[in-house]
Amino acid sequence: MMQSTHILLLEDDTSLAEMLQFVVDELNLQITTVETVDEAREAFVNNSSINLGVIDYNVPGSESAYDDKSHTGYLPELFSSRPNFDYLFITGDTELSLKKAKEYGAIDILRKPFSCEDLQKVIEGILQRKELCESNAL
Repeated sequence: MMQSTHILLLEDDTSLAEMLQFVVDELNLQITTVETVDEAREAFVNNSSINLGVIDYNVPGSESAYDDKSHTGYLPELFSSRPNFDYLFITGDTELSLKKAKEYGAIDILRKPFSCEDLQKVIEGILQRKELCESNAL
């Protein structure tokens, strides 16, 4: 497992964020937890070690962060500026399709409600894929 993984968690539900923190701690990964799009942008810009995102699709202020390319918080453009950064959406929004999520740059969606085991499996799968891609690039 990659030891240098640093996760950016954007989640405004404190109890869910605590559960996610627990899962990440169990995986021995570093995590930065934020509650708003502005905090996510600031954390991402100021910490180049962040290389994986678990992003709540429906946090307050996120509407323009995904759909308005002129918005300073346009997250897909920001996230795509770092080639080694992958992220998945967590959401209860059944309207968000995987196709649309991929258009935003996300690699997957984890639908709420989900268990700790679900999240752990998804993160481990992403990390294995990243390791495989990095070893193939050598």
